[in-house]
Amino acid sequence: TPEGRISLRFEGGSSHPRTAFAQTATGFLILKALHEQILRFEAKGMVKRMEYWEFLRPIFDGQGRFAGIIAIHRHTMEIQAFLGKSVVMATGGLGRIYGTSTNSLLSTGIAASRMVQHGAYFCNGEFIQFHPTAVPLKGAKMLLLSESIRGEGGRVWTWRDGKKWYFLEEWFPEYGNLAPRDMTSRAIFKVIHQMSIHLEGQEAVYLDITHLPRKKIEISLGDILQKYHHLTGQDPYQNPMKVRPAMHYSMGGLWVDEKQATSIPGVFAAGEVEFQYHGANRLGGNSLMACLFGGKEAGLSLVEWVEGQEIKNNLASMEIHPILEEEKKILEELKNREGRENPYLILKELQENMMNKVGLVREKEGLIKAVEKIQELEERLYHLRICDPSDFCNETLLFARGLKDMIRLAHIIAKGALMREESRGGHFRSDFPHRRDGKFLKTTVAKWTEEGPAFWYEEVDTRWIEPAPRKHQEPLAS
Repeated sequence: TPEGRISLRFEGGSSHPRTAFAQTATGFLILKALHEQILRFEAKGMVKRMEYWEFLRPIFDGQGRFAGIIAIHRHTMEIQAFLGKSVVMATGGLGRIYGTSTNSLLSTGIAASRMVQHGAYFCNGEFIQFHPTAVPLKGAKMLLLSESIRGEGGRVWTWRDGKKWYFLEEWFPEYGNLAPRDMTSRAIFKVIHQMSIHLEGQEAVYLDITHLPRKKIEISLGDILQKYHHLTGQDPYQNPMKVRPAMHYSMGGLWVDEKQATSIPGVFAAGEVEFQYHGANRLGGNSLMACLFGGKEAGLSLVEWVEGQEIKNNLASMEIHPILEEEKKILEELKNREGRENPYLILKELQENMMNKVGLVREKEGLIKAVEKIQELEERLYHLRICDPSDFCNETLLFARGLKDMIRLAHIIAKGALMREESRGGHFRSDFPHRRDGKFLKTTVAKWTEEGPAFWYEEVDTRWIEPAPRKHQEPLAS
């Protein structure tokens, strides 16, 4: 602020400005600061960077505790064991499982899936957040137009009967354009898909800032609006922006306790890879809180764990050698398959399946078909053909190696959505449009078995806050 205090802004679902920000580049600037600190620690000899290594699987000692990882170098394709007493998983989200996502193309969920397949539990996979205002770009990624645009006064509307219709302000008078993300996204979904109101043939609505003072908006939102102008060729100060919902965040993730410990002794997790802080629906800005608090707690807990254990990671080479050979054999067998299936086309089918049947609005028949399709896709992996035979920088081989992991995580998400016969937060069932607290005020927990995902439910702790009914009317009845 001009007074030197931290600037705060509104986010969706908030009635008071609580979110710290740096224009709309908060995440980028956090990464920049963290990178600077890594370089500082590296110069002091406190850390060692191991870049371009991809996690393949964990190693356990004779008591089932974490003892290291097997990883592959993405350039040389060398497979190596890294021994260690503990690890923090901070591998982010799973947006690439969905075809229309604001996430980085690196947000595949592969690392989390591999840990799940070796014993970690995965919670609340069915709770997927869709951001209401994203712009399609060429390629696989969507440009996120931050909630802060609406926090600064941007309005969402479309044409109806020849007039501007501000449907969010009509349907959610308490929040207006800052209704929680799940409600806003489903409202836009209703307008586009159920009411069939399109903009010049496009499945979109308008996000409008043309009524706001340009000088003021340039200060707080200039970076993202400049990026939008550069990527679309449209001036947002003169023309409303066309937007639609896109997959944005997974409230589900690895099960952790209050110390950020997973169900595998010695493995901790923090950030979007774990499930703990957002329940069924994350509020804007709260991911920063979860990363800061969860990351700090994970680090402290890791030190406490290591100091409290008598761990000797002096596994003999004969114990590690079979694991290394097994991973090499998996890659070699994959590379030598002579089927007809293209791994990239299988991913495309997976993404379309998840968007169309496990997306914003779900129902039983679609979810059953989604699970069946996922099982079919995993079967087709046995008939892959890897066209790149090289032993150096083989991105296609690494992609194909991770495709099964993405499919299995998608299986957990879709099956969890099928089993949860209610609507809550980021999970909306048109055939069960209301909350059912008596049966489903619970955390979904999944583990991977030879037969696929197995599920059970754990009670939600409501000692401090009793669940209240949601007061807002869902505008989804046609």
